[in-house]
Amino acid sequence: MRYKPWELIIAVEFADIDKAKKFEKYLKTVSGKAFLKRHFL
Repeated sequence: MRYKPWELIIAVEFADIDKAKKFEKYLKTVSGKAFLKRHFL
């Protein structure tokens, strides 16, 4: 098998779709990636 099954590590839920989109966009920035490493890895 080329790809292993995915494992869900974290799920974040937002009540507002606009806030969810802004957070996703933030996570794709350099500081967002640092946030992910600091809090989830």
